[in-house]
Amino acid sequence: MAEIKVWFIQCEPWEDIARKLESKYQEAINSWGLSKEGDWIMELWVSEEKGSWSLIQRALDDSACIIASGQGWEVLP
Repeated sequence: MAEIKVWFIQCEPWEDIARKLESKYQEAINSWGLSKEGDWIMELWVSEEKGSWSLIQRALDDSACIIASGQGWEVLP
């Protein structure tokens, strides 16, 4: 079974998180959704090459938090 790593919640400007995910993990946004209240966005970042993934909660002021990350991402048919 793939390992899931839950971090202490790491928050910083969205641009900084995006830059790290792209350069260090070669992840890109795979999908996203707006909260029911419309005050934050949940983003799923994935590296199909490396199989890593990160779940990001992004506020409308462009602050963001890494909620969880892991390995073993697979696209289902």
